[in-house]
Amino acid sequence: MDGYRQKVSYFDFIVNGKSLADLFEADQRDLVGMLTADNINTVPPIGDQIFNYFKRGGTLVHELTFGLPCRYEYRRVHIYGCPECGDLGCGSVTMQLLETPTTVIWQRFDDGREDYANYMSSDKSYSSGDLYDLWQQRGRDYSVLDGFGLSPIERDYEYLSELKKGKIVPEPDADLRRGAAVEIDFPGVGPFEFDKMAYLKAFADLRADATTRE
Repeated sequence: MDGYRQKVSYFDFIVNGKSLADLFEADQRDLVGMLTADNINTVPPIGDQIFNYFKRGGTLVHELTFGLPCRYEYRRVHIYGCPECGDLGCGSVTMQLLETPTTVIWQRFDDGREDYANYMSSDKSYSSGDLYDLWQQRGRDYSVLDGFGLSPIERDYEYLSELKKGKIVPEPDADLRRGAAVEIDFPGVGPFEFDKMAYLKAFADLRADATTRE
């Protein structure tokens, strides 16, 4: 580029034979893919680090494969961004990631202006990991996480107790409905729907291949 930047290598996404980096003109916009050889096998955070966005760098692969909740609101993930800092404000591409019983959907591609999801914080020391366990037990139901983020309750165990007693009734897909009002910059791209088993296998193979090359 300007002679002061180091070369950046990344994994691109090829969908229906087309490069998503090309569709979003990533090179022309000075963007790179957020999935790289350095972070494809990043160990995911645990416990109270799961919902701390300072501890979630390099965990894109775990979001894409549903091992971790999406960092950004409306179930969005950051797939292309600034090669220097990765900040959304420098220009980026984000997408909404949805899971069904048999498929995975990528849709609503945008030049990201999203905030962190309600359940994410720079300092949620009270998030013990129980909330994450509940998210897994409930079939990765984001309404459970969304209800926690919007409530005044400050401790996992208090929220979980209220939930079990029926005092809190999460509204399914509430975050998605709120996000539907957001203007999308790339309405002509997607949605893309993948067979879930083939999708997860492709990422597993990619991670295994990256490990072999190391």
